[in-house]
Amino acid sequence: CSLAVDNYAVEVVSSPGLQGLVSSYNVLNAVLRKAGFLLELPLMVTTQASLAMLGITAALTINSSQKLTPFDGVLLGWVAFWVVFILLLFNFAASVNIKVTRLPALLAAVNFGLEIDHNKSYVVANMSTGDAG
Repeated sequence: CSLAVDNYAVEVVSSPGLQGLVSSYNVLNAVLRKAGFLLELPLMVTTQASLAMLGITAALTINSSQKLTPFDGVLLGWVAFWVVFILLLFNFAASVNIKVTRLPALLAAVNFGLEIDHNKSYVVANMSTGDAG
């Protein structure tokens, strides 16, 4: 999804006018929405499973009055891996969201040769009110 947003930004900058940009944005918006719906449940399940593993590991470690066993070390490593994985996943999703929210400003900054371009203003307003990303 990130590359699709980057591709649209390149298309905006290299376009001589608004022709094709609106339909491309609508396709990008539809793809991002579909990807969001498809990733919503797996992301929630993965996050909740990681939090459960973190809680169980913390409870086992805190309640253990003995030294840490090799199993505890493996368990702590596994939990650390999943926590880092979830953080990276959220970071990637946030970066896509940030890129999408910057697209209207990018389109507004591009000069298509008209001093006052009402059509571009309408498209930017439409993009700003959308919920892509």
